[in-house]
Amino acid sequence: MSTETNTPADRSAMGVAERPTSPFEAWYATEVPSIVTGLQASRAISVSTAEVAWRLIDERSYERALALVLGEAI
Repeated sequence: MSTETNTPADRSAMGVAERPTSPFEAWYATEVPSIVTGLQASRAISVSTAEVAWRLIDERSYERALALVLGEAI
């Protein structure tokens, strides 16, 4: 089990090249990590799903991460 934290605060320090390029991407970049954090904290998603979602977020694949966690939570 990893001791790393994956919270929105941990991920808020984006470099200039990593900043969202559109309002839609900005929304996803802000909200998807919060959604994953909430679902993870409530145990609505498994640890392995959360880990995959965080990797997708790191790759800026916000829509895929959101679809993954919502697919498991619903």
